[in-house]
Amino acid sequence: MAVPYQPRRCPAGRYASCGIDRSGESEIPEAGWDIRARGNISPQFSRNLDRFTEFLTLVGLTSLIVGGVGVANAVRGFVERKQQTIAAMKALGATGSTVFILMLTQTMLVASAGVIVGAAAGAALPFAVASAFGSMIPFPLAPAIYPSVIGKDFSMAF
Repeated sequence: MAVPYQPRRCPAGRYASCGIDRSGESEIPEAGWDIRARGNISPQFSRNLDRFTEFLTLVGLTSLIVGGVGVANAVRGFVERKQQTIAAMKALGATGSTVFILMLTQTMLVASAGVIVGAAAGAALPFAVASAFGSMIPFPLAPAIYPSVIGKDFSMAF
């Protein structure tokens, strides 16, 4: 006689409140069944998701390192191009701190322009993707602009 399958919806980790006794899992491990909830769909799925998360973390850190090296090289090239200007300011009596503050201000202005352009591109990209590929995506895509997130990104840039 076959026992009908009756799925039960229980909060994750609260099997006893739904009348499910988990003692059979440990008492009869060779039975070939287990109890799963939304939080533990499949051990293989969880492992693959963890690996994918680690991969994306590694890709993100690598891109930050490469970007940092690129920014450092750009700033070094900027200062090298300004050597004659720096020398002229020093010859006219500017102190080292004055020259440093001037170069830092110029660098920060260029960086601010880059942050503004990047934030505008990042805010516009979801709208472009939704209009170009919205019909091909199998779930609803509702892009929006979140000023608090953009503001937090601005604060992290400096």
